[in-house]
Amino acid sequence: MSLRQQLSQEKELKMNVENNAVGLFGLKVSENGGPEETITTNELFFTVTSKNLRVGGFQVGPNGLRGAQVDIYGEIKTGTYPFTKDLSVTGFYNQNGLVSSWPADAEGGEITILEVDDTKKFARGTFKFRAEERDNPSNYANVIGSFSLTEKE
Repeated sequence: MSLRQQLSQEKELKMNVENNAVGLFGLKVSENGGPEETITTNELFFTVTSKNLRVGGFQVGPNGLRGAQVDIYGEIKTGTYPFTKDLSVTGFYNQNGLVSSWPADAEGGEITILEVDDTKKFARGTFKFRAEERDNPSNYANVIGSFSLTEKE
C-alpha cells in the first residue's frame, strides 16, 4: 500500500469514524518521553477478512479524534507481524486535536494476533509501535495496545 493510499484511508477514517465493533480496546501512549497515559476510547473501528485486519480505537471529543489504528494487508492468521516499510503491516496515532496522523515507524512495531475467526468476525491481539510526526520526527509517541473485538452485524 502506498503512502498516498494510507493517507487517503486515514482521512476517510477521520471523516467517517463509526463505532462498528463490540469488545475491548486498550490503549496506552507516552508522548515525547512523558508519562504513559491510558486513552479511553469511545469509538471502535474493526474489520477482519482472510486478507485484511484493521483495528482502531478513538476518543472522539470537541478537539477531534485521539487514538490509534493498526492494519495488516495480507493473509490473516495467528502470529506476530512486524511492521513493514511497504505499509502492508502498519499503524498510526492521532494526537488530541491533531490535523494529521503520526505514522508508525516500521522499525520495532508489531501486531500480534492471538486469536482470529474471520467467519465470526472476531480477533484478539496486541500491538506496539512508535509513531512520529511527519514533518518533525522529534515529536513522537510510543503506543501499546490490546484488542478483543467482534464486528457488529
